[in-house]
Amino acid sequence: DLKYRYLTEDVPTGMCFNKGLGEILGVSMPMTDKVLTWAQECIGMSFMVDGKMCGADISKTRAPQAMGITDFDAFLIASKIDKAALAAEAAQPKAPSEPAKPPAESEEKQQFTVLVCGGGNAAQVATGLFSMRYSTIAVSLFADEAAKWKAALGDDNFELTLDTGKVVKSKPDDITNDPSVAAKADCIVLAVPSFAHGEYFEAFAPHMKPGCLVVCMPA
Repeated sequence: DLKYRYLTEDVPTGMCFNKGLGEILGVSMPMTDKVLTWAQECIGMSFMVDGKMCGADISKTRAPQAMGITDFDAFLIASKIDKAALAAEAAQPKAPSEPAKPPAESEEKQQFTVLVCGGGNAAQVATGLFSMRYSTIAVSLFADEAAKWKAALGDDNFELTLDTGKVVKSKPDDITNDPSVAAKADCIVLAVPSFAHGEYFEAFAPHMKPGCLVVCMPA
C-alpha cells in the first residue's frame, strides 16, 4: 500500500526535514534524492524539484524551507541554538574520565521497566530486544494497532535473528493502548515519527514518575 502512513507521514515529516537541512548545509544526498523523488510520486505530492526543496507542497512538510528558512544561521535561530555558547562550551577543557565499564553479560531480566512506543518495524524490533533483559511494555496510541499486534503475537514469542547469527526469543509483558502504564516506566522509547511525539507526551505526562528517561527517534 503506497498510500500507507509510512509514506504519507514519514516522508514529509522525516525525510523532507533531513533533505532540507542537508540542502542548507550543502551536503550531497543522492540516495535521499532518489527515494524522495520516488516517494513524492507515490503519494501525489511535490516537495523536491530539480534536487531543491521548493515544490508546490513544501508547506505540508517539516523541511526548514517550509518556514522560509534557507540558511544555517536562520536554522539555528529557529531551533533556539546559541552557536556562540556551543563554541564556548566546546573550548572549555574537560577533565579526563575513566571509561565506563560495560555491564556484565547476563540473560537475567533486570528490575527496570521499558515502554516502547509505536507499532512499526523499529518499535517491534526494540520491543523484542528490550524484552530480553527488561520488563517491557509496548504501547501504540494509533487506532487499534496495539490490539491487532497483541492478537497477532498471541502466546508466541518474538524471534529476532541478529547480524551475529544469534537468534533472540523474548516476549513483552504487555502490548496496549493504555497510557497509564507510563507510571511503571523507568525508560520510555518513542519509536514513532516526530509528528506523533506530542501525542504520546501529552498522554503520558499525568502518569510519568520523576526521573523517567525518555528516548526519541531522531525523525
